[in-house]
Amino acid sequence: MRKPFQDFSGIAARIRGANINTDAIIPAAWLRSAHADFGRGLFARWRYSDAGSENAEFVLNREPFRRARILVADENFGCGSSREAAVWALMQFGIGCVLAPSFADIFYENAFRNGLLAGLIGPDVVAELDAARGDHRVWRSARARARAVLHVDRREPVLVAGDRDHRRGRADGEAGWEAGPARAADSSSAALFVWPLCATSAD
Repeated sequence: MRKPFQDFSGIAARIRGANINTDAIIPAAWLRSAHADFGRGLFARWRYSDAGSENAEFVLNREPFRRARILVADENFGCGSSREAAVWALMQFGIGCVLAPSFADIFYENAFRNGLLAGLIGPDVVAELDAARGDHRVWRSARARARAVLHVDRREPVLVAGDRDHRRGRADGEAGWEAGPARAADSSSAALFVWPLCATSAD
């Protein structure tokens, strides 16, 4: 039995483009073997060249996003065929939460059944997150890479970026994003920002 979902923190990778379908998430070629590594096949057409080498420009092939636990996407994520393997691929890669303005209905249901948190955020929130995090290519220092960390809290429910984890005394030292145009949650910390989380697949 799945444990009730409370909150979730992790490195957040941004994947751009509306209507990313399940064939893009896990191409059909990866479904032909009972022993396929769906995590390795996640976004395979974008992650690998025809020769099988990694595409260095794709976000999940770059640090710190190789260790992403959260995916921030655009509208109608998971459309197309009903293949449940799209959810399995995300989870086997290590993604535990996908945030987007909208999801295809069947993908959303598959996420619920399999324990993948699918969180609805407004298009304005996606735009503000993009503005806050800047360009992946300029994230070279550890301080800059820490801005990739998000905290999803269903109890409030909100999406948080900033130094909140430091105030809670997290042992891993990941600080969260340090800037963003969203509403500041605490006047004593100009580096803490909060966006509304509209709904999740765990509700």
